[in-house]
Amino acid sequence: MAVQRMDNVGIVVEDLDASIRFFVELGLTLEGRMPIEGEWAGRVTGLRGQRVEVAMMRTPDGHGRLELSRFAAPGVASDHRTAPVNSLGYLRAMFAVDDIDDTLARLGKLGATVVDEVVDYQDVYRLCYIRGPEGLLIGLAQQLGQQTRRSPATQTVETWIHGAEEMRPWCELIAEIVGYGFNDLDWNAVVAGMANADRHEDRWFECSFEGTRETIHLRMAYDIRGDNVAVFWEAPPLLHPEIMLATSIIQRFHLVRR
Repeated sequence: MAVQRMDNVGIVVEDLDASIRFFVELGLTLEGRMPIEGEWAGRVTGLRGQRVEVAMMRTPDGHGRLELSRFAAPGVASDHRTAPVNSLGYLRAMFAVDDIDDTLARLGKLGATVVDEVVDYQDVYRLCYIRGPEGLLIGLAQQLGQQTRRSPATQTVETWIHGAEEMRPWCELIAEIVGYGFNDLDWNAVVAGMANADRHEDRWFECSFEGTRETIHLRMAYDIRGDNVAVFWEAPPLLHPEIMLATSIIQRFHLVRR
């Protein structure tokens, strides 16, 4: 048997609210927040009587997660947040960004500082390390000279999916149109993101399928009328006929995945 994927990276923090705000500003989405305690949890971690509050953050592509944890009990055993990069057990998370200067400007308002400088590596990447909330070490990388697949002109269209059971086949069809390989991991991200989506409360789940042909951006939420799903999709006009046809097929024949 082989490893299926890396599910998440965990970071223990002191101020969970501030850490969530920081990573939301970076571009991650709060997927869920919950307390974890009980005898079973202690048998996993080796800490009996633990009480932990956990926040799961999801990257925009839906493939990466960051688990932020704040321990209420037992107390913090050690603190190596500001340890240098050559320390044993050194850990940092690296994030790809589209504009490193803009990212630094936004995160700087929340107290982030560059460890040394932003480096241009052979005109391929711009790289830097920053100290985020509580001194956590985070890497940022911007790829240079990369041509975006999204056409300059895009248009947003609203549509409906009649029934949550039609969401997966619709996502699979749309992903195929843009050349993106939609899989179980993507679907799990959609399910998790839609758990708190509510159009009436203006809470939307957003994701993008960046395929070999084009990129489509989606905003989805359950409608107040029940099980129906409101969808806004943004894509180049050239793809609109294909996407609308795929949507019509799903709606007319009520296709569901078995």
